[in-house]
Parts: sequence; C-alpha cells; structure tokens
Amino acid sequence: MEGSKDAIADALRRMAGTPPAGAKLAVERLRRKGTPGLWSEETSIEHGGKQRYATIRGFVDAGGAPIGQWEATADRDAVQAVAAALVGAKVWELASAPVSPGAELNRWRVATDQGEHTITVPGNSTLLMKLSQVDVQFRRIANALIASRKGAALKCLLDLKAPAQGPAMAQIGLVNEGDQDCLVMNPLAGLPDPQSFLRIEAAAPPPPQQPGVTGPGLRYVPLPLPEHGKLPDPWGAESFVLKAGERVVLPLRVTIPLLAHKGHYIRAVYSCYRVPATPQKLPVVRGCTFSTEQRLEP
Repeated sequence: MEGSKDAIADALRRMAGTPPAGAKLAVERLRRKGTPGLWSEETSIEHGGKQRYATIRGFVDAGGAPIGQWEATADRDAVQAVAAALVGAKVWELASAPVSPGAELNRWRVATDQGEHTITVPGNSTLLMKLSQVDVQFRRIANALIASRKGAALKCLLDLKAPAQGPAMAQIGLVNEGDQDCLVMNPLAGLPDPQSFLRIEAAAPPPPQQPGVTGPGLRYVPLPLPEHGKLPDPWGAESFVLKAGERVVLPLRVTIPLLAHKGHYIRAVYSCYRVPATPQKLPVVRGCTFSTEQRLEP
C-alpha cells in the first residue's frame, strides 16, 4: 500500500532515531541485469526480523567472491543506519523511471507502518547517486553476512601443481563456505549450454604499464578439459547437495601448455544458471564464481 509522503518521511525519521517498540521497517535493494537475470544482487533488512543477502554473479565479476544466499538476525544499528540514509536521500520524494528489458534494473522498496514506497530505475539514472549512501549501508550488511558465513556460499577452487620438469597440472574444486547445505547445479550435466561450464583459464602477463596509460588488463583463454567418460558422483548428476564446509574436486587434470610457463596467470571458473525442475527445500546456488588466480613463475 502506497502511503503519503509525509507519513513515510515521519516513520523513517523515527526509525533513524530510537525505533519505537513494534515499529515496522523493511527495506529491500535489488540490482539485476540480463534476460533472464544473469546477474543479480538482493539485500534486505527488517526491523525485528532478518537481514539477507543473495547474489547470482556474472562473468564480469571475476575475483574470488562466492555466490550464494546468507541470512542472520537483523542488526539494530544497521536498521537505524539504513533508515538514516533513506532520510538523507529523501526517498519519499523520488520517483521511478522506465527500465528496458534486459537492461540493468535498480529497485529500492521501503515498507513502514505508514505505507510503502518503491523506486525502480535503470542503471544510468541520476538517482543512483542520490541513493548512494543507502547502497553503502547495504554493502556493509552484505559484507557482514558473507564474513559471518551464515548461509550457503559457493566458491570455486584451483589446485595448481607446477613440477620442476614438465607441464603444470590444474584441477577444479568447489567449496561451500557457509554453514548451511545447498543444492549446486552441475554445469557438466544436461544439454550443452554456453553459460554452463567448469574450466581452467590462462592469461598472459600484461605488457609493462606506461605512465598515464590504462593497460589492457588480463585476457583469459579457456583451456579444454581432457576427454572423459562417465564421471563419478557427484559429477554425473544434474545437481548435487554440497554440505556446509564440504569440498568436492573434479577428477580431471588439465595440462597447462609449456608456452604458458612464462608468468601466465591461471584460474578456475564455475558457471551455471540453470534452475531445478522442481521446487527445492535447500537454497539453490547458481551463477558464476572464480577461484583466486595463481601465477606460474617464469
């Protein structure tokens, strides 16, 4: 129910001070891009309830960040900080703008005991700057949840062995860094899909950087998995349960060409956006996650 601007403003100001007993405040922040959503990030917090964070990362994210879903009891100070940031932005005065299909979508949804207010804008909206301090608070909530490991958090691992003689060998692993079991979609099962893969990638070191010139960065090239027959469990199923803290290793070793033994960077990548055919009780972790890159010393 949309409430009056003045009533929502008053409710937020009260929450930013000393929240009255039984007062209501629930705020959601969503960022999504792609059709279907190939990248999304959703954070929420509710006074007297939970704070949550869920992410489906895309191929542009790189780095060693996990994908998953996290949840914990809402932090009172975080609730007040979000409310104060909303008051500073005068969120009740901001209006939505059209978002094209597949374009970046940004949404803030505020629910108080005096009504609700929702803003939806594209990625190039000037409102992103006006609401930047709200996003700072949500980033702190997300970082705190990831650090707490309260949830399901899938991360890709790289096991790289470089003997004194001969080529290096690499293996791919997955680990659930959270404290909750999760369902992992298997990118090696099912019909071929360009968005679904487990692979090792190599990148040549960039040329020396020139003063005042932005370098090209690393350009990773996928290395093929070796030919294989039927893989042992869990790699033969379309999905599998990864228990809290559990690690699994793909029993295939990728040979790193000797040409890459000249300071090349190596990483492992998991990518799968499929969803189960039937509803699941466990959190379903999907998206793209990278291992920490390692360098083969020249």
